[in-house]
Formats: sequence, structure tokens, C-alpha cells
Amino acid sequence: MDTQESVKKKILVVDDEVKICKMLKTFLESEGFETVTAGDGQMALQKYDDEKPDLVITDLLLPKVHGFEICHRIKEKSATPVILMTAVYTQTKYKIEGKGHGADDYIIKPFNPEELLSKVKKLLEGVAEGAQAPASE
Repeated sequence: MDTQESVKKKILVVDDEVKICKMLKTFLESEGFETVTAGDGQMALQKYDDEKPDLVITDLLLPKVHGFEICHRIKEKSATPVILMTAVYTQTKYKIEGKGHGADDYIIKPFNPEELLSKVKKLLEGVAEGAQAPASE
């Protein structure tokens, strides 16, 4: 058995709305992911350092540290994929700003959990392919 296949991918979900964290945790765990949550930006950065997740899904409007800043700080030290989610910043200019902070994707609340799952799987597959890319000769 390949040990790589048996290791669950870990996702950090960040939102100050407890019900959203719980819903995403339940949904993602039902899809085979390990999930940790944070309720504010400061806790998110601490959990990121402690838990070393494979992917981060974060709201933008958070207490203590804004979602753009979370994304920026994560991207300064790693290539961990980050999906930004928001109900407020829905205009294209905010998607562009998110990309400027290193965001890999963006989703507008309310969203279909299957759409989010598709984004998560696509980003994690991209990371896995990048890690397995053959060395150029």
C-alpha cells in the first residue's frame, strides 16, 4: 500500500461564523479530508504554523487579521494553496487584489459545497503534480 495515498490532506478553514466553520469541517471530513478551524485571523496564522495544512480556506472579513493579510503571510513562507471566500467583496477588483496577495482561488458566499470541493481537489492535485514533476534533463 502506498503511504502517500493513505495520508489525509489537511485543510485549515478560517471563518468567524462558527456555523460556517462547522459546516465546512463536516463536509470536508465526509469527503476524506482532515480539517482544522480558526475563528479569527490571528488564530489562523497560529494554527497554520502549528498544523502545517495542505490547503487554507479563509474568509476575508475576520477579527484581528484580514484574510488578505493571512494569504500574504502564508505565501511569504510557503506555496500552500489559499482559497479566499467572501460574501462582501464580490466585485472583480477584490478578486484581483486577492490574487495580488497570492490567493489561488476565490469563492463567493453563499456557495455550493460541491463547487468548493472541486476547487479544493483541483488545487491539491496541482500541488501533488508539482511535487512529482520529473527533474528536467
